Amino acid sequence: MNRLCAVILITMIAGAVNVEAQSNPISADAKQGYISIKGILLKAVDKMPEENYSFRTTPQVRTYGEMIAHIADVQTALCAMAKGEQKKGNATGKTSKADLSAALKTSFEDCDPVYDSMTDAA
Repeated sequence: MNRLCAVILITMIAGAVNVEAQSNPISADAKQGYISIKGILLKAVDKMPEENYSFRTTPQVRTYGEMIAHIADVQTALCAMAKGEQKKGNATGKTSKADLSAALKTSFEDCDPVYDSMTDAA
C-alpha cells in the first residue's frame, strides 16, 4: 500500500511539474538550469578541502575561493536587481571554506524566490 501511495504521489507531482513547464516553458527551463547549477556548486563547495580554496590553475586566474566569492557576489547583485533592490554580496576577500560556503548559500537564498516567481509572461 505504501508503495502504491508513493507511486501516486510521484505521478501527481510529475504532472504538476509538467503543467508548469507547459504553461511557462522558458521560465521553467531557466529554473531547471538554476536548480541544476545550484546543486553542482553546493556540492563542489562542500567537497573541496579547505586547503585547496587557495588553488590557482595559473597566476592569471582567480583562486578556487575567489571564484566562489565572485559567483556568490554576482548572484546576490543580479537577483537583487531582479527584485528591484540594490544589494551587494560580501564574499569578496573571504578565504575560509566556511565563510565562502555561507556566502554562496546566502546568495542562493536570495535567488530562490526570484526563480520561484518567474513566469514567461513577466
